[in-house]
Amino acid sequence: MLIYTADIMNKSFNEIGKQGTSLEKVIDYYVDQSLNWLKDNGWAGWDPYDIYDNRIGMWMAKRENLAQRIASGLTSRANNLCPILIRQILRVKPRINAKAMGLFAAGFLQMEASEEDPLYLIDGKPGYMPCFHWLENHKVEQSGGCGWGYPFDWRSRVLIPRNTPTVVNSAIIGDAYWLKYKFHGDKKALSQCEHICKFFLNGLNRSGHRNDGSFCFSYTPVDDFQVHNANLFGAEFLIRIGLEAGHDDWVETGLNAAKFSLAEIREDGTLNYWSNEQAAGLQQDTYHSGFEIRALNGIANLTGDKNFRRATDKYFNTWLRDFFSTDGTPCLGRAQTDVIEVHSCAEALLCAANMFEAGNFPRELFLKHVEGVLSAAAKLWVQEAPDRGYFAPKRYNQFGFDIKVGIPYIRWGQAWMFNAITMIQATINLKQ
Repeated sequence: MLIYTADIMNKSFNEIGKQGTSLEKVIDYYVDQSLNWLKDNGWAGWDPYDIYDNRIGMWMAKRENLAQRIASGLTSRANNLCPILIRQILRVKPRINAKAMGLFAAGFLQMEASEEDPLYLIDGKPGYMPCFHWLENHKVEQSGGCGWGYPFDWRSRVLIPRNTPTVVNSAIIGDAYWLKYKFHGDKKALSQCEHICKFFLNGLNRSGHRNDGSFCFSYTPVDDFQVHNANLFGAEFLIRIGLEAGHDDWVETGLNAAKFSLAEIREDGTLNYWSNEQAAGLQQDTYHSGFEIRALNGIANLTGDKNFRRATDKYFNTWLRDFFSTDGTPCLGRAQTDVIEVHSCAEALLCAANMFEAGNFPRELFLKHVEGVLSAAAKLWVQEAPDRGYFAPKRYNQFGFDIKVGIPYIRWGQAWMFNAITMIQATINLKQ
């Protein structure tokens, strides 16, 4: 196992390079340390939204009046300053998160493909096996298919009860099953992907219908949200599985959903979070933009449609220009340089790797981008023990104080970063 001091890992990549520590070794270090953390911690963990999974939290999350907005703001500040203490007060218990299990499973499979040998984690079995076992036992049967939700109630514009399957969670978990099928020829994994598609087709609502047949998938079965990243995730997955399994009607449905979002791309190539019809208040951020670029890129590659190719390339170029600081640090939102945020770092790696693999990001620029993002992520690193650590959720400056939020989030931080770093590791190893 590679061991480096926390001091070395927090230096800039220029300094690391002078000390003879390659990018590959830095990546190996984070993978090893994250695996040790996972072995010590287990699959259950905290989440940014678990503190709201109670009567008071659901009341605050509505943000319909001044009292709710003040209470929500104070809770958010308390969560930044003393995140574990507030969870102890609210008696929040660490929980296993389905999306995290899908991200971990995909990460283990990516490592296996890169190293040509299974990574053993528990009881002599490949690390992805307990992840898939848990996912099989906790899938939600829905409308002839299946999906996965979150282990807590959460609120957007409506209340989403715990374990309500979402299109985003189910597509991301579906990606892990897809890798299992592609790497191992596992027909049961492909069958699971088909069941996820049936949930998308029959369990999600459709709105925003237009004359060209386009429409938008809802986020869950209990809402009519028009959210572009969710719609595109569902569309791309339907097209991919439809082409593989020979379901032309799934491909057509996926394309009709994708065209809804394609039509709303702005002059600079970007998309809002909500549709034009439902947009209000929430500006696009770095990681949701990355979601959309990856989905658009997948659709362009699968279909050969030049409209999707042009849209993807323009969006990606704007994203690289406007959503990163000059040193390569991912912004939280467009040109928002005052926060380093872990999910943004993870997606900055995943989206870049996706575009690089598709041949749409030159290797030299890709590696420079990866170094910039990992240099930013190093500022979030918490060396919990000599052999293990985790990525803090965010770091920001307030009133002259540098604040690092000191809590490991199993889904938001550890799972996303593990997935992203193993993706970079596999991409670099396989492309050398």
